Amino acid sequence: MEAICPVCHVGRLQPRVISYVRWLGDSLLVVNRMPAVVCDVCGERAYDDRAIQHLQRLLMMSNVDVTITSRPYYLA
Repeated sequence: MEAICPVCHVGRLQPRVISYVRWLGDSLLVVNRMPAVVCDVCGERAYDDRAIQHLQRLLMMSNVDVTITSRPYYLA
């Protein structure tokens, strides 16, 4: 049984592998094959702690001063 989306309260959170795309100042960060859960209705995305830690390591190696945090989610 999948978890109900905490944002729209209608959709179900589905595990997916996505591309994480974010502007950091004038630079575009693209991380392929990022594990996430995505709402099948509103598209809300959440990332697990391990994926966020990996992303933080990538940012530290590139000397970008950005902190990315995760929102907790639970899949039954």
